[in-house]
Amino acid sequence: MFQRRLIIFIVLLVLGLAVLITRLAWLQLVDSSRYLRQAGELLEQSPQWLETARGSIIDYKDRVLADDRPTFDLCLNYQLTRLYDDAFWKYQHSKYLTYSKSSSSDPLSEEEYQQKNFGLQLDQAHEIIDDLSEICRVSREDIQKAVTDINENILRWRTSRARRKWYLDYNKQYVPSHADTLQEDFAREVPDEAERMKLIFTTNLSAMQTPQRIFPVSRETALLIEEKYGSVFLNNSNGIQPVVIRTGKERIYPYQDVACHLIGQLGPVPEHILHDYPGNKNKPTLEELADYYPGDRKGDWAVECLFEERLRGRRGWVKYNIDRDRIDSITRQLGENVKLTIDIELQKDIQHILQGENDQVENYRGAAVIIDVPTGQIRAMVSVPTFDLNTYYQTDQFKLIRHDQPGLYWTNRAISHNYQPGSTIKPTLLLGGLQEKIVTPNTVFDCPGRDPTIMNRPQCWSVVGHGEVGYYLAIKQSCNNYFIKLAENWGSQALVSWLKHTGFGRGLLAWPSDTCDQAESAFSETAGDINLIGRTAPPALFDLRYMSIGRGALDGSVLQIANSMATIARGGILLRPFLVITPTVSIATVPIASPENAKLVTRAMQAVIYEIGGLAHRAFDEELNLLPWPREVVTLHGKTGSTENSIFAGFARCPDGRCLAWAVLVEVEASGSDIAAPLARRILLACASHGYLPAATTLPDSTLPTSIPVLQ
Repeated sequence: MFQRRLIIFIVLLVLGLAVLITRLAWLQLVDSSRYLRQAGELLEQSPQWLETARGSIIDYKDRVLADDRPTFDLCLNYQLTRLYDDAFWKYQHSKYLTYSKSSSSDPLSEEEYQQKNFGLQLDQAHEIIDDLSEICRVSREDIQKAVTDINENILRWRTSRARRKWYLDYNKQYVPSHADTLQEDFAREVPDEAERMKLIFTTNLSAMQTPQRIFPVSRETALLIEEKYGSVFLNNSNGIQPVVIRTGKERIYPYQDVACHLIGQLGPVPEHILHDYPGNKNKPTLEELADYYPGDRKGDWAVECLFEERLRGRRGWVKYNIDRDRIDSITRQLGENVKLTIDIELQKDIQHILQGENDQVENYRGAAVIIDVPTGQIRAMVSVPTFDLNTYYQTDQFKLIRHDQPGLYWTNRAISHNYQPGSTIKPTLLLGGLQEKIVTPNTVFDCPGRDPTIMNRPQCWSVVGHGEVGYYLAIKQSCNNYFIKLAENWGSQALVSWLKHTGFGRGLLAWPSDTCDQAESAFSETAGDINLIGRTAPPALFDLRYMSIGRGALDGSVLQIANSMATIARGGILLRPFLVITPTVSIATVPIASPENAKLVTRAMQAVIYEIGGLAHRAFDEELNLLPWPREVVTLHGKTGSTENSIFAGFARCPDGRCLAWAVLVEVEASGSDIAAPLARRILLACASHGYLPAATTLPDSTLPTSIPVLQ
């Protein structure tokens, strides 16, 4: 009997072992990969997407104009902030009433009930807020105000979700409600407050599990808070951290409003290019890491926009195991820098000159452009008024900048606004007239002067006239009649063709080849307007006369005016100006006139400044100590323009090869010699202070006269 039982036991044992061995073999040979994968997943932590690191924008001398800076935000969990929400306590009161009615034994008092459920959390919350107030050196009221904002925002969203769900549950047509009337609308649908509060506070949001931002703190403060609260959990909350430091980044602009129209800003990503994050367990592709996701920002205009792909870089990705060992990763691609041709300190000085540091002590609207003649690099491109890039998206500021049309804060007046060039076009027309042999150095035209009985017809500004006028006097004293005759002999089609050849009537800025298509939208550069071809003969002739003096159908940008001066300074060689050093821009020189003809125009432009009777002479009068340099140190060449605006353009040349072209325009109906020329003098002194011209030898600015006589 005993042996029989033993045999049965052995058989059962063998069968059990066989089952176990079979199962082990199955697990090892057939199902091992699945279990290994599951075990590995249990040992893995959720992968992390590493933020992009945007490249910097730097100026000609490597000063940082735009940069990413790490941020540290103090965040509190909703499980803590809700303890300061009156609506939350109303809901807890309704829960207590339900408890007290249903309790079979003697119920706790409400105070005892709330103390039991939330007493420890409340004590801890008060202690935390008092402590944070001391660490962050802010008042307790400031923290509680931020807490109230969080609670109100979450309550609004919970109410909206609960209200929508109530409509669906009762098969009613959902009627959206404005945020300001959301609570009142829901109260009309669900009058019973206890029921309504239950619907709201049983509705959960992801934000309730996410730390909510209170305010930014410094790196040092963030370290103190992290050290103290990094491992602290809220009482009775199943492992919820009440205090969290969330790291991030922000784009900062150290020079604030200087060159704001050139640098640009980051803006929201358009909805149509946003993507949802892929699943956490899958390794993303490089294309997915380069995509835009909720919360991202991208370049909105100017350099930040045009070079978005270069500046932005690409996200990285990393996966760790439970021991924080890296088990897989994709390296983040850092954004590359963009280097501009402008000198930001020179840009700032010129901006201040236009904004009040001038002889008239006036804050002007207008623009100024400085071009390095040998290279075509733009050293300054100023447009005023300006705005601070760091506060650009503040509500009031944003409305003012983007929608204040009379102020035109948003407009880059140097390249995006059309102005009539006035008499500053005359050197370019003279260069073309000489080159095309419409006139010669010996050609003279009679100027009888202005006839006051003739209205609405282009004629000379001088009442007494200039008599027999050649090219030299025509530039020096800006004789309109000379250029009207020149244009009539030239013809509209040929004259328009020449102006386009010199850079008017077309986009002028040069860009890296792979960005040319986007440059127009990023910078909104105007081409201007000089098209007379196809009009009927009398109006065309009428417009041609006005065009010959920079009025009527001819307009363009301040940059085009400055570059026309640079072309003359190079001896008749056209070079498209540019703003970017890195990435590189391919530039080609185009000879459009002979050096001999350019020298004739240059000689006449010197007379505008150095000779008595020249229209800018009083603004640079050597006897009044207004000439910054002897002629052998820096030779100045200029031309005034007087339209609805005051304009002065020209170039300054040094024997050592340094040469700057400029154009200054202010939106004041005055002669170029009255306002723009004195401004240009101060701007040239600023260029000298930054080493682009020799140090000035003029007497201090206190010797400047308070006003300059008004000349045409």
